[in-house]
Amino acid sequence: CDSIVTLHLTINNSVTADETITACDSYTWHGTVYTASGNYVDTLQTINGCDSIVTLHLTINNSVTADETITACGSYIWNGSTYTASGDYVDTLQTINGCDSVVTLHLTVLPATDSITNALICEGETYIWAFDSVAYTGETRVEKQGKNAHGCDIMYILDLKVAKGQT
Repeated sequence: CDSIVTLHLTINNSVTADETITACDSYTWHGTVYTASGNYVDTLQTINGCDSIVTLHLTINNSVTADETITACGSYIWNGSTYTASGDYVDTLQTINGCDSVVTLHLTVLPATDSITNALICEGETYIWAFDSVAYTGETRVEKQGKNAHGCDIMYILDLKVAKGQT
């Protein structure tokens, strides 16, 4: 005898998908932390129970940490700020890829103050300035560029006065 069978068939298609991600240092995808660039595949289940294959195209850009050690005279300008005291200073910048970059400045500021010599002599006396060993006899102000013991450019100043009327 003939039998008639009717098949009610539902075909659920599996899904494939691609994700392209760029991240700094690491990226968490479906519960896994990735720290290197690459292509990663995961198989998931659709709502209908079919396999779903997802491919992650991942680019990891790394942050940068750097140290700078600087010795300066009087002050130092770093990333738009002026520093006049020795110390460690930290700044966060962005790399060309948009990741944070932490830079630490180890700064030593050497004194760069002018050296002023005030001297008083009597009329007719001579004063020999230790800076240039020149003999000065009259009231004068002398300024000479030089370097201090730390190698910083400074101005050496002689301010010589003559006491008048005393014998």
